Amino acid sequence: MADIDNRTKIEAEFRNSLMPVFRSAQKSAASGSDLNYTDLAVDIAGAAEESIRKAHVAIFLLLMSQEWVDFSGMQLMADQMAASYSSNAAAAIGKTVADNIRNDLASGTLPDVVFDVNRADRIAQTEVTRAVTSGGKQAKSILASTGKKLIARWRVQEVSPGKPDDRVDDICRPLNRLLEPEWRQIYNGMPPRHVNCRCYVDYIPSSELEQVK
Repeated sequence: MADIDNRTKIEAEFRNSLMPVFRSAQKSAASGSDLNYTDLAVDIAGAAEESIRKAHVAIFLLLMSQEWVDFSGMQLMADQMAASYSSNAAAAIGKTVADNIRNDLASGTLPDVVFDVNRADRIAQTEVTRAVTSGGKQAKSILASTGKKLIARWRVQEVSPGKPDDRVDDICRPLNRLLEPEWRQIYNGMPPRHVNCRCYVDYIPSSELEQVK
C-alpha cells in the first residue's frame, strides 16, 4: 500500500487555512493587544478540522478498497469515523498550538516569527501524518474483524523502492520498511515520530509477507 496520493495537496490546504488565523493574531500581538488564547485555539481548530478529516478519509478508503475485502458502505463508514476523529483531534491541535504560541510570545519571540508560514507548514505536515496513522489503524481493525490478518510496516517517503527521498531525516530513516515488532525495538510508537514527520504505516496481508521481505 502506498501513502495517500493527495497528501501534499491536503497539507497545502491545511497551511492555507491556518495562515489567515495566524495573520489576524500576529496583527493583534504586534499592536500590543492581549490575545484571547481560548478564541485562538477555537479558530485554529476550525482551520485544521477539514484537512485532517480529508487525510483520515483518504487512508481509510485506500486500505478498505484493496482487494482484501468487499466492503459495502465504505464511504459512509469512512465519513463517520473521520468526523469523530477530526473534531477531537482539531480541538487538541488548537489548544496545543495556542498554548505554544502563548509561551513563545511570553518568552519574547517576535510575532512575525511566532506566526510565520513555517510554523503553519510544520503543523500541517505533522498533523496530516497523525490523521493518516489514525485512519489506517481504524481500517486495519475493521479488516481484521473480517479475518484478514495484516502486518504493519513502517515507511518513509521514497523516490524509488527502498530509497528514501532527500527530506527523510536520520531519526526515521532506520525504521524504513521494518515490520512492527522490529521497529518497536527502536521506537515504541507510530508516526509521527517527530515534528515534520512524513512517515506512514502500510499494512501487508500476512499471506503476502514473504514477497515483501
